[in-house]
Amino acid sequence: MNTITKPKFGETLEEFSGRTGKQQAIVKTNTREERHPQDIIAQLDKRIQAFGADAGYATGWNRVFYRPFDGEKSLGGIGPINKYYLDHDALRLRSWQMLLESEIVQIGIQRYVMWLVGSGLRLRSEPDKNILAKNGINIDAQAFAKEAESYWKLYSNDEVSDNAGMETLHQKMYEAEINALAGGDCLFIINISDDNLPVCEIKDGAHIRTPLFGNFSAIGLDAVNPKTGNRIRHGIEIDAKGQHVAFFVRKAGVYGSNMEDMLSYERVPARDETTGYIRAFMYYGLRYRLDDIRGIPLISVCMETTKQMELYKEATVQGAVERAKIALVVQHELNAVGSNPFDDIVMKATGGAFSDIPSDSRGVMFQNTVAGTTGKQAVNAPPGSKIVALEGKQEIHFGEFYDTNMKVIFASLGIPMEIALMMFGSNYSASRASIKDWEHTLIVKRIKNVSPAYKHIYNIFLVTMAMQNKINAPGYLKAVFNKDLWVKLAYQRAKWIGDNPPNIDEKKEVEAARLKMGAGSAHLPLDTPENIVEDLGLPGDYRHTMEQYQDDMEYADSIGIEKVEQNRQIIEDFDDADEDKPGKPGEKGDDKAKNKRSSPKVTYTFTVR
Repeated sequence: MNTITKPKFGETLEEFSGRTGKQQAIVKTNTREERHPQDIIAQLDKRIQAFGADAGYATGWNRVFYRPFDGEKSLGGIGPINKYYLDHDALRLRSWQMLLESEIVQIGIQRYVMWLVGSGLRLRSEPDKNILAKNGINIDAQAFAKEAESYWKLYSNDEVSDNAGMETLHQKMYEAEINALAGGDCLFIINISDDNLPVCEIKDGAHIRTPLFGNFSAIGLDAVNPKTGNRIRHGIEIDAKGQHVAFFVRKAGVYGSNMEDMLSYERVPARDETTGYIRAFMYYGLRYRLDDIRGIPLISVCMETTKQMELYKEATVQGAVERAKIALVVQHELNAVGSNPFDDIVMKATGGAFSDIPSDSRGVMFQNTVAGTTGKQAVNAPPGSKIVALEGKQEIHFGEFYDTNMKVIFASLGIPMEIALMMFGSNYSASRASIKDWEHTLIVKRIKNVSPAYKHIYNIFLVTMAMQNKINAPGYLKAVFNKDLWVKLAYQRAKWIGDNPPNIDEKKEVEAARLKMGAGSAHLPLDTPENIVEDLGLPGDYRHTMEQYQDDMEYADSIGIEKVEQNRQIIEDFDDADEDKPGKPGEKGDDKAKNKRSSPKVTYTFTVR
C-alpha cells in the first residue's frame, strides 16, 4: 500500500509543507478514517487562516460564500428570471383592444400624438453656406430657404402627397404615429407619382411577415433570401451589417382575403437604387432590444394594470348602481318584532283592500309598471327595527385609488397627467415644471421619431423639385448622383418645428428672458411677428396678412379715407425691479404713480413712416 504522510489534525499549511517538503499527497484508498464533520471544518478553518496569513490577509476570518450576483440580494426575493420572446401578433392585438376598451389608454395616446404631431411639423430650411462655398457653390441661402419652404408648405398641406390622394402629409404622419404607438410599428413607404412627386403610403405592422412562415409569427427563427443571401426576420430583410434592405408585405388585408392573397407577398426595397435615399422604413412605437427589429406598443408595460383598473372601475360603478336600486333596508335587532313597516304600502301596491294603484278599463292593475312609494310620509318603525339606506364605502376611496394608478399609467406612456387630462390644479411653479418637462419630452420624441420621417420625404422631395427646376439648387443633383455626401447634407440641412405647450404666464417668461439678456439688449426683439401670430393661433399667414393690409391701405387712400397718423411708439426700459410689485415700501397707489412719473426713463423711439 502506497501512502504518504497526511496532514495532522490542527496542523497549519506551513507546518505541513515544511514536514513533507514537495511530496504530493495521495489519498488512502484501502481504508477510510471515520472523522467527525466538525473536526474536518475546524481543520479547514485553520488551513485557510494559515493560508490567509501567508498571503498578507488578516489572521481573523469570516467564512466566504461564493455565488453569482443576479440582482437578487435575498434568495427568491425577485423571483424567477424570465427571458421574453416577444409575441408581436398578440401584443399588437391586445394593444388595439385596449385602445378601444380603455378610456385611459385612448386619452393618453390621443393626447400624446396630438402634441407630438398635431397639425404637422413645419419646415425650416437652413442650408449650410460655408460647406457649399468650400465646395465651390455660392448660393443665396435665404432665397433658397424661402423657395423650398414655400413649395413644401403647398405640398405637405395637400392630398397630392398621399398615394391614395385622400390625406395630407401631416394627416398621414398623425396616422402613422397612432399606428406605431398602438400597434408597435408600421411600414412607411415613399413612392413617386406621375407628377414626379413623392407620395406616401402606410402599411399596418400586421402585414410585414416572413413569406416562409406565412401567417404565423416565427419566434427566434430567421429565413434566408436565396437571391441575396440576406436574413429575413419578422418580414424584414437584413444584410450582414444589420441594415434593413427590404420589407416583405403581405397583400391580404388585416381581416383576411382569398388564399392566394394570403400567401402572396411583395418585396419593398428600403432604398432608391439611383439616389440611395430611404424610400421605405419601419416607423416604431417602442423598441425593446437591439436584436428585436420589430417594435412593441407603447402600453406594453401597463396592459395588465390598465385592464385591472378597468375591471375595478366597472365593478365599482355596477355595485353603486345596484345599491342605488335598493332605497331602504330594514334592520331588525335580535328581539325585534320582525314586522315590515311598509306593509300598508305593499298592500296597496299588490292590490289589497286599500289599493290606490291605477288600473285600465278592464280593472287590470299596472303593478308591473307602477312602483309604490311612501309619498314623502313619515314611517313608524316597529320596536327593534331600524330603517337605513344601503350604502357602500368603495365609492368613497375610488377617486384616490383610481387617480394614483392613472398617474402611473400616464407616466409609463411618457405624458404628464395634467397634460393628458387638461387639468391644471397645481400652483404656478408645479404646473410650469410639468409643462417644461413635457416640452422637453416632445423635443426628444420628435428628434427620435417624427423628424426623421419628415426628413426622408423632404430629401426625395428636394431631388424631384430640383429635377423639375422648381427649386434653384446649383450642384445639388450632381452631388446626389455622384454621391457627394457633404454637398447633399449641406442642402438638406433643416429643422422641423412643432407646436409646444403654451406658457402659463407668458409675461413672466418674457421678463425672465429679458433679465437673462441684460439691460443693454432690452430693445431687441425676442421673436418674429410671424412666429408670434402662429403662437397666438390666429388664422392666416402673417406675410400674406401684411401684403393684404398694404393693399387695403392703398385702396383706402384711393377712395379718400383720411389716415390717422401714429408717429411714435415708446417702449420703456426695464429698469425698475419693483415695477410689477403692488407698491414699494412706504408707497401706495398715487404715491407710486407720482414717483414713476418723476423718475427718469430710458426710452427707445421708433418712427413709423
